[in-house]
Amino acid sequence: MEAAEVASRAKSLFIGNMSHELRTPLSGVLGMTKVLLNTSITDQQRDYAEKIRKSGEALRYDHGKALRGNRLGPHDQPEPGRAHGRNAPGGERL
Repeated sequence: MEAAEVASRAKSLFIGNMSHELRTPLSGVLGMTKVLLNTSITDQQRDYAEKIRKSGEALRYDHGKALRGNRLGPHDQPEPGRAHGRNAPGGERL
């Protein structure tokens, strides 16, 4: 097997493993956030939980684009003030 084939297989294996390592906990965060949003919580807590959900969804979107080999471009930028995997609510960098 040529070195290029070995490298390609190693890269594919690495990406597959890393993808699983990201998706599994992210699915847990999103699932538990959904459960939380279906409980009796204060408006402030609901606002925080929605920010967690939106940030998680944005991360899942970015992860999917990266796996498909697509670059994130200017058209993928969120509206100003919205969390989208790059800035946490309040403007903090992730």
